[in-house]
Amino acid sequence: MELVLAANPKEKNCGLVVFPPGTPRPVKIRRWMFFAIFCVITFMQAFYWLFANSAEPIVLGLPWGMFFVTLLIVIEFAVLLLMYFVEAQDMEDE
Repeated sequence: MELVLAANPKEKNCGLVVFPPGTPRPVKIRRWMFFAIFCVITFMQAFYWLFANSAEPIVLGLPWGMFFVTLLIVIEFAVLLLMYFVEAQDMEDE
């Protein structure tokens, strides 16, 4: 993502450029999907008290609330790792 500022207000390419020109549509869709999934997981962590507000049951020796937060962190890591490998594969293909 880059910020392009144009000296001439009538210039066509001014503002916030999310994708470089020429980015294929499937790559754009996949990147937006990763972004959306990551945002949902992050917001679930912010509101975890809606899902995990009790100390029972005990899962893997952790109270349910702590296990839920740990699980979300592991899922975030997996999504970021998957995104990293997909992006690396795209860079190799270009």
